[in-house]
Amino acid sequence: MKTLTCAQFGGPCDFKMTTATEKEMSAMCWKHVKEAHPERFEETKIVTKDATKEQDDRAAAYFHNVWESVPEDK
Repeated sequence: MKTLTCAQFGGPCDFKMTTATEKEMSAMCWKHVKEAHPERFEETKIVTKDATKEQDDRAAAYFHNVWESVPEDK
């Protein structure tokens, strides 16, 4: 299990999310942004809709690097 905050992914708050996998964390992040920061969710949705494959790959790599940089919860 790992615990990360919205801010660690570049978000505007310190909401904590705990999941067992990177995929679960991604889903939880999107759910949190949609519910807590709807304006950011809409902005991100527009940007990702028009993103190139290279931009998508960079975003996925950034998310992966953040996930990997945090140790497992004790």
